[in-house]
Amino acid sequence: PGATNAQLLRHIFDTRGGGFHAAAYMSETAAGGQGQELAGAPAVLETTVREAERAGFIPSISGKELFEASLLIQMRGDTFMILADPPQESFLAPRDMFVFSSAYGSEISGIYVDGRRMVPEKDFWSSLNGYKFLVLDPDTGKPLGAAEFPTFDDPGSGARMAQFLNALPEGALIAGAVQWGPGVFLTGSAIDAMRAFGAATEPDPELHMSHAFIGRKGMTPGQALEASSVQDSSRVILFSHKTYLPPAQAQNANPAPGSRIIALRGAAPDDAILIIGREY
Repeated sequence: PGATNAQLLRHIFDTRGGGFHAAAYMSETAAGGQGQELAGAPAVLETTVREAERAGFIPSISGKELFEASLLIQMRGDTFMILADPPQESFLAPRDMFVFSSAYGSEISGIYVDGRRMVPEKDFWSSLNGYKFLVLDPDTGKPLGAAEFPTFDDPGSGARMAQFLNALPEGALIAGAVQWGPGVFLTGSAIDAMRAFGAATEPDPELHMSHAFIGRKGMTPGQALEASSVQDSSRVILFSHKTYLPPAQAQNANPAPGSRIIALRGAAPDDAILIIGREY
């Protein structure tokens, strides 16, 4: 049982702490009183990324970026969290949003929400080159709509893109990404429409240029989270404030039955990690 494992590991750590790199303890609850261990409470294993990988508790994530680690951890059915206080930023999303943009076929293009690809729904090679958008409710993160505009080969796509963006309500949360490049049919009106969501990049229709951004309707240009590059891919990664687990609250975390919470400070081998669950 998880409670027994936690007690054993803590005993080992307390008596031989200099030779081990892991500790375990039980969450303290109001029902159990300060310091009292409850058999049904979730155990918390505190270790490092290197040791957790060696023990088989997590997939191989050493040296990867946090968004890559999150996808690998979620693929195993665990809940990913960042072991840190939420950033004090004005731009916080209700859900994790990963936006990838390609230039001239480099890497992938797509918009992911909570690890699931939402746009494009087709595979990469069947998807049209140009701009892609996903609209979310700014409070709940519920998808409200998606659209693709083949600005590479459709003369009317730029005008339709501007019309789509201009029709969205004030405050709408949007993620946008280019696949392959902006395309020669991207219009000035479409670029102006993106500026209404806080985008400041001036995509050049003549270049194979990537462009990824997350913005809200009503932002001034430059306020969106944005990345672009010529002849190379770009991406914007935005974790929800709900994905952050403040260290002071770690003992109160309670995973769903049959699941674990994997909380990371980072994905370097010596970064601290908490594995929270009734079984490791």
